Amino acid sequence: MTTEIGNIPAGLFLLKLQSEPILPGSLVAEITLTVSTPTEMARGYLSIFQAVSPPLDVRSDVSGPVIWEVVMPPGEPMVRIDLTGHSLIVTPPHTPNLKAMILLNETMTAGAISGEYLNGHTWHRFKAKLVKMT
Repeated sequence: MTTEIGNIPAGLFLLKLQSEPILPGSLVAEITLTVSTPTEMARGYLSIFQAVSPPLDVRSDVSGPVIWEVVMPPGEPMVRIDLTGHSLIVTPPHTPNLKAMILLNETMTAGAISGEYLNGHTWHRFKAKLVKMT
């Protein structure tokens, strides 16, 4: 059930986000989370892919806390979601393959993601703008 407090979603709701590619062939992140405001936790699925040779395809089962950041005016309140991901197939089950921080506007309709993912034995950093998928 989802309700709203002001413009902020409350309860348990689905949040789908996708990065905006800067250039053709740029890294793309797709995120599907269930967000629980009473427990302040998010859980879901994050995939990162890129049309390069060999193709990049990182998929993770992710979870982490939802943090409501309040700042002094003229700053805007933000929602931060810190995610840790575990591979669905390749790595051992308790080995993280993704660490990400999502910063969203108060209505959770736009923001940014930054983090790092494990590809083979090397960690790679990424960042991108996010928009809410409808």
